[in-house]
Amino acid sequence: MSAPRSLAVTVLLAASACRTGETTPPTSPSQDQAPPVLVGPLERAQVERDVPGWISDAEIDGEAAKKLASVPPEPR
Repeated sequence: MSAPRSLAVTVLLAASACRTGETTPPTSPSQDQAPPVLVGPLERAQVERDVPGWISDAEIDGEAAKKLASVPPEPR
């Protein structure tokens, strides 16, 4: 293909990929934001402050937590 013809094909393909008059309504910042990523040792108060929608009244079973912590990882 010659250079001018190749350029014309490229321009046509790029133009066909452009939107024509379509608009989308703006979204609120809360919809665009990813949820916060909490890593490392955390206090419940920190989680409740950083993630206001998170609520948990679950009781922690200390014995079960110790047993789970002692399970060795699966070999790869």
